[in-house]
Amino acid sequence: MTIACEGLDVVDGEHLLIADSPEPFAGRTVRLLTDRALYQHIIAKARRLAMDRYDWDVIAGQLLDIYSEMIQEPELHNEMY
Repeated sequence: MTIACEGLDVVDGEHLLIADSPEPFAGRTVRLLTDRALYQHIIAKARRLAMDRYDWDVIAGQLLDIYSEMIQEPELHNEMY
């Protein structure tokens, strides 16, 4: 469902197939089961996205960068809150 993908950096047809009602969902499921090239493409792109954007090491690195910024400029961040 489209709403379930909000907040994720995904592209329909590249990282996954999105459908908002039962008939399109069934059609896209059958397409994935019958189109081996599309299936392999989705798998490869989705895995790469997951590793590049949502892996714990990546997220931890981003958090450490934010913490470092806050430590270096505490007065700036205090004004924001």
